[in-house]
Amino acid sequence: MSIFDNLGSADPTQGRAPFITPGTYLCTSDKLRGGSNRKKKNFFAGDFTLDDTLAAWDHTGDEQSAPDATLTRGRFCYYVNLSSDWPELALGNVKSLLVALLGLDDATVANLDANLVPDANGELVEYDGNVWADYAEQAIEGEGDLLAGVHLICYAENRPTQKGNPFTVCTWERVDDERFAAMKAEIAAEPEPEPAARRPVAAGAAKPTLPGMSRVAADEPKAAPVAKPRLPLPTRR
Repeated sequence: MSIFDNLGSADPTQGRAPFITPGTYLCTSDKLRGGSNRKKKNFFAGDFTLDDTLAAWDHTGDEQSAPDATLTRGRFCYYVNLSSDWPELALGNVKSLLVALLGLDDATVANLDANLVPDANGELVEYDGNVWADYAEQAIEGEGDLLAGVHLICYAENRPTQKGNPFTVCTWERVDDERFAAMKAEIAAEPEPEPAARRPVAAGAAKPTLPGMSRVAADEPKAAPVAKPRLPLPTRR
């Protein structure tokens, strides 16, 4: 039994992010983690390198955020509590991040939701198991860096709950290497911003290869799939 068993039926959602302050960020994935914490609560977490802040949060009228709370360069953690009172929403948060990290289009997501994967000839066949659960489990195995090195834009914003309390939600956009290099060059040409407060989160560095999927380095082509049927591999588009 996996903590991700119901991932396939979850709708990708904008995730609540207790360790991310509002803003728009250019980031790179370092590792994914999952399991149970010291309080025996199931969780999923992604550790990221923060490459730059693309847009600072407008704190006007926002009493819950300090004026200097927008992240700058460093690291941050995206944490999902899988033992919350809203498990479907929590799994949707995990799914939305995985979809972005893998660069999956809507058609591929729909096939995976139906537990269908391509065989060696590209024909869709039913996967022998729970495809989304296996996918998530593989992503966090070992050092959890199978999907390390993927560039994303994180859009984090504060929204009120039904009780009026603000919380931060995130949406993700994958950025290919060419666009990332162009954005970094444009950022480098701008004046250096004043440093702001942040809460760094350490990330692992080992680079193992997990079964069923091949790790793709930022400057390497996608490895040829082996498993039949196989899970879709991350690609550089």
